[in-house]
Amino acid sequence: MAPAKLSKTACIASRLHRTLAVQAMLIGIIPSMEVDQAAAQGPPPAPELPTLSLPVLAIVKDAQSLHGLKHSDYQRYRQYCSRRLRRIYKSVRFLHGRGRYQKKKIEPEGVKDVRHLHIPLVQAERAWAYAMDLKSQLEQEQVAAKRQHLVRRLSKAASHAAELVALTAARCDARTQLEAEAYSLWMAGSVLLEKETDWEGALARFLKARWEGSQGLLCLSPLQVACEG
Repeated sequence: MAPAKLSKTACIASRLHRTLAVQAMLIGIIPSMEVDQAAAQGPPPAPELPTLSLPVLAIVKDAQSLHGLKHSDYQRYRQYCSRRLRRIYKSVRFLHGRGRYQKKKIEPEGVKDVRHLHIPLVQAERAWAYAMDLKSQLEQEQVAAKRQHLVRRLSKAASHAAELVALTAARCDARTQLEAEAYSLWMAGSVLLEKETDWEGALARFLKARWEGSQGLLCLSPLQVACEG
């Protein structure tokens, strides 16, 4: 009887061992299956960003009239734009770090609120004000180097305006897109006008800028028209 009991005990132990082995194997397989399923599904979709609105032309008009351009003081307006940019950088933590300057580009997905859109707009205004300051100096003394510098500053302003167009196209409403496009066309026309190489191209851009600016006004509600008028 002793050997039979031992054999039965050994059989039970063997079955228990196999059961535990199967359970251990399943514990290892199931989490891996869950990981595989999660990987197959991919990352969760990013939350949809809100549509922003920026009265581009009104901002430019108000800033110019309040900070020097009533008296054609382009240097004062340029200094205002520099101060304004520093305040915006700090408010949105868009800092360039210490030491050597490293340019940072704003991507559409990085535009969390409307203050990010002010950055390329004020950058464009600052470069344009510098160009107009140089132009006023050229009226007193014709220097070829200053004219080249003027064109470079205007080209820089047009580049910032084009950046604004790209951001508004991805993140803003129809009115903001039209106003940004009109502003960019006006800057591009100014570059061609100062280069004196493509008069027709400059005129075409000015006319299109005027038309798109008026279309932006058509996007206003009657209440907004009454308030802004």
